[in-house]
Amino acid sequence: MNSAIERLLTLRVKDMMRRDVLVVRKTDTMEQAAATLSEAGVSGAPVVDEAGRCVGIVSGADFVRQQSTRNGTATMSAENGGVYQLQPCHDQLVADHMTPVVQTVDPESPIINAARVLCEERIHRLVVVDENGRPEGVLSSLDFVAAMVAAIEE
Repeated sequence: MNSAIERLLTLRVKDMMRRDVLVVRKTDTMEQAAATLSEAGVSGAPVVDEAGRCVGIVSGADFVRQQSTRNGTATMSAENGGVYQLQPCHDQLVADHMTPVVQTVDPESPIINAARVLCEERIHRLVVVDENGRPEGVLSSLDFVAAMVAAIEE
């Protein structure tokens, strides 16, 4: 077990992050964002500006918040293994409903630092950005679970 922990402690964010980053533009409508997330089978994605820099994150919680303030109710169901089916918010812009404060991490950071941010901020994903603030990966809480399982099984 100690060797599994030692192995985990040597990992960097770049060793665990998912490199196939799905992004949503801040100028997209919430309907477009919902379709993009649903088609990819994910519950959230980084939001980028015109230069491709990460300016926020949009997730199922943003759709719930938007729907509840608009109609007094939100309809979401957990289907397809826990992936939320999002109800579109039509012509409203992502920029108006995204979470503008996004936690980012450098790809060279030790994973223990990334795990600490997830725990302290009570969030489920970190956007991995390059030196210009452009997303190059995503690191989720499930990526940590997968790494622990792999280390224990070695």
